[in-house]
This record gives sequence, C-alpha cells and structure tokens, in this order.
Amino acid sequence: MEEDLGYPSWGGRPAENPLRTAFAERMRTHHGRRLDPAHVREFTDIDQSLQAVLNVATRPGDGVVVHTPAYPPFLETIAGMGRRPHAVPIPQRPQLGRPASARSP
Repeated sequence: MEEDLGYPSWGGRPAENPLRTAFAERMRTHHGRRLDPAHVREFTDIDQSLQAVLNVATRPGDGVVVHTPAYPPFLETIAGMGRRPHAVPIPQRPQLGRPASARSP
C-alpha cells in the first residue's frame, strides 16, 4: 500500500536531494571538510548507517571500540554483524556527574 506522507520522494533522483548539498556545505563551513554532495548518502535509521560503515570498514571478527554509555542497540548491532564490541567507559567527573569529554575548555 502506497501512501503520500507529505515528504518529497527522491527515489531514482538522489542527486536532486537537497540534503546532500546542505550537508556538504555544513561540513565545509563548520569543519573545513570539502565533500562532493554526490558521495553523501542518506539513511533513515542510525543502526542502518552503523551497519553500512561497519560493512565498509571492518570484517567479521574485527574489534569495534564503542564509548559507553552508548545507545544500547549499537553493541547489539556490532555483535550481530560478527564484530567484537569493546566497550570503553567515558570517565566521569564525580563533582559534575558528566563525562570529562563534555567539559568546556
């Protein structure tokens, strides 16, 4: 059953998707990285994008480091793909109760 949910469909015309250009521009202005919008891909789910990266960058049996605490399905996805998840806890600052990486310089 097909329904129009009010969102544009870029099926068959991915190069016309304005998200690709907008993301490439944001990476350039915020991070100094120049990307070709034609190489940008959209994903509808964070686990789907994690799987895509792991398929390209790792092989079954490889270890994958994950800072924890993390989104719980990340560890399940990694293990489910035959990779070995290695949880690395983010150090907590007891006086603030938040990760040291979240501190302002």
